[in-house]
Amino acid sequence: DGTNDALPLKYAHLGVAMQSGTDISKDAGDMILLDNNFSSIIRAIETGRLVSDNLKKVAIHLLPGGSWSQIWPIFFNLWFGMPLALSAFLAITFCMINDVFLSLAMANEKPERDIMARPPSIRSKDRMLNLRLLFHAFMLAGNAATFVGFFSYCYYWIDNGVPFYSFMFTFEHFGKD
Repeated sequence: DGTNDALPLKYAHLGVAMQSGTDISKDAGDMILLDNNFSSIIRAIETGRLVSDNLKKVAIHLLPGGSWSQIWPIFFNLWFGMPLALSAFLAITFCMINDVFLSLAMANEKPERDIMARPPSIRSKDRMLNLRLLFHAFMLAGNAATFVGFFSYCYYWIDNGVPFYSFMFTFEHFGKD
């Protein structure tokens, strides 16, 4: 915590300085303990892991819901002439309500029980978004949301007496009076 500690703090993997230390040691350190208590490091690691876990949960929710499952109705409209299920205003309103409130709920989740039993993450190998997470988000969750939405949309039309062939390929009737 003195001036002579600045060089070791600078070259350490994680230089920990105390709030009561000199300004030089606080500038050289990576982490400054504001309460001058080393047990704060454990709480900081737990909080960092919790934030990382919750960000992954939010990413898994937002990626397929925010892009993948919402782009397919547009493709169905362009390729097969299906009418759009929602107007642009309703789609944006739904996204704002759904994404914001569910993301806030996931971001404020409590930590899992084994959060401190896991080994530390390796900065060069462990990424927030990796291929496994992207595969899970798009291929599993995104496709599931897309298929459920598509089939419930088709079921609604068929249940109300509109045959499937009459709302598919509707672009063939554009321009005819």
